[in-house]
Amino acid sequence: MRPSIAEHNALLIRYLMVFLVGYVLFTVHAGADIRKKTDVGNPVPQIEPGKAKLVDLASLPPQLRRTVDEEIRRLRAGDGVLYGDMTPEEVHDLESADEQAQPLDGVAAHASVPLADVSGSDLAGYAMAGVVPEGPGKAGPWSSVKRVYRRPDGVLVMLHEWAYAAEGGGVLGVRELMNASVRHGGTRCPAQFAIRRATTGQVVSELRWFTDAKVFTLSVAQDVLADGGKDHGKAWLLHVAETIE
Repeated sequence: MRPSIAEHNALLIRYLMVFLVGYVLFTVHAGADIRKKTDVGNPVPQIEPGKAKLVDLASLPPQLRRTVDEEIRRLRAGDGVLYGDMTPEEVHDLESADEQAQPLDGVAAHASVPLADVSGSDLAGYAMAGVVPEGPGKAGPWSSVKRVYRRPDGVLVMLHEWAYAAEGGGVLGVRELMNASVRHGGTRCPAQFAIRRATTGQVVSELRWFTDAKVFTLSVAQDVLADGGKDHGKAWLLHVAETIE
């Protein structure tokens, strides 16, 4: 059953306010009536199945524009970084990532598209706990998966990829909220760098970018600006992202 328009609205606001990313990850399910997606009640008629695009803030509907504009003011008032909070569910997922991980081969065999190649990145030298399949179904095929690693210093590093095009999803980027870029192949992709904290003390630094087929999120359980030092700071995070193919 497809989500109602009200549920779509709630999901959209949740992504903007909880994840604090500069684009909306919004699944337009295969078989959906596209005419309904362009109804005036739909908050983001710009989203198209299987496509990713950047839009200006002014093109968003009023309610979303106000929400995003608040984040833009925070972004411009600080050091060019988006800061936000982690939900209790995200804290739990972070703390249990190693336990949830399954063997790579078993998950990769049921992925809807091949997983990205990380053999040329630092990730290849880290201890891999496994892979966490995240949807859309419990038994696969999975278009959304997360690889879980431990750096030699014990810090948790995760690479999440969502093959939105294969799932029939769409990505909408808000241009004013993009504060980074990642070279993926021969293309410079818009990206966002954010640091989020939990009231219990956990912290995660995230770099998120999208290509014409996937959305990638590289997460580190550390404030890379404050604690990463010269070896694991923001430049390192960008370098790892750009060596993923």
